Amino acid sequence: MCPKKTTVGRHKRELFTTLAIIAIVAVCSAGVGVSAYAITEIGNVKMTQIEIERTLDDLLLKATFNREKIATLQEEEKKIAKSINNLITDVNDLAKVLCLDS
Repeated sequence: MCPKKTTVGRHKRELFTTLAIIAIVAVCSAGVGVSAYAITEIGNVKMTQIEIERTLDDLLLKATFNREKIATLQEEEKKIAKSINNLITDVNDLAKVLCLDS
């Protein structure tokens, strides 16, 4: 007599093999999805970094321009102050002359 062939062991192996293949495919799919998401996020971060660099460059240019304008305004302020001092001196001299003539 020959031993009976049992298909239960074979079915269990096929089931475990199928589940293992499904698990491997799911893990690989998740890995690909996470990788694609990471690549997209890296691209977004790079774009944000470029925008920040542009903004900083613009601010640096504006600061340089404003620094030049401030220097010009300070020079003009000094000229105005000198003119005012000259006018005050002239008014004082005029007052002295008028007081002497009286």
